[in-house]
Amino acid sequence: RYQENRFLHESVRYSLTRCAVLCCVLCCVLCCSEDQISLTNKQANCIMSAPSKAPDAIIQMLPIRMKSIVVRGFGRGSSDLGIPTANLSSDKTKCESWSVPEERAPSLEDLPTGIYWGFAKIANDPVYTAAISMGYNPTYDNKEKTIEPHLIAPQNDPRRHASSCGETLLPDFYDKPIRLSVCGYLRPELPFEGLDKLTLAIKKDIENTVRLGDDLTSELARKEKTWVVALEEGVNA
Repeated sequence: RYQENRFLHESVRYSLTRCAVLCCVLCCVLCCSEDQISLTNKQANCIMSAPSKAPDAIIQMLPIRMKSIVVRGFGRGSSDLGIPTANLSSDKTKCESWSVPEERAPSLEDLPTGIYWGFAKIANDPVYTAAISMGYNPTYDNKEKTIEPHLIAPQNDPRRHASSCGETLLPDFYDKPIRLSVCGYLRPELPFEGLDKLTLAIKKDIENTVRLGDDLTSELARKEKTWVVALEEGVNA
């Protein structure tokens, strides 16, 4: 009888251990599924919806003004997506924010990641509305923070829909000075499942950027456009 009781005890313990392991595995699967569903929903919102509400910490910093030099990036915006960008030099970018005293101007690493809208001017070119990526491009898993504005030509400009995906295609601006004003927040940066979804999200960013940048009633837009052209036109910066 002792042997029978011992065998029964071992059988019950084995069954309980197996049930516990199965429960842990099931919980992990459910948690991963919920995370994946949440990420998929966020991706869908980026493609379909209006701009997200910015976190308070970001609102307090905007607008952010930058002066820099255009440098060569990875080339993925042009080659992979058909949405070229004028990348800012990480070493030569100077930033200022309304909420931060000039002597404590934010560095590149201080700047909050995300997708933004604003205005840019490069050398003697006109002012362009800009959809701006600020961060690590999680779809590509970059290790260094970059600032990559896509410059948007006016609707009637033949360059406005000249790229492979129907967006603005401008000449290269390497080594030229750029003034960039980051005016407003559009959404967080997210990893996307494939370049097609990423492209759709960026095209929605461009659509929202054009709508916000063309708002003639926006005092912010008027003021930041004036700052962007200040150096060339003799306006006080």
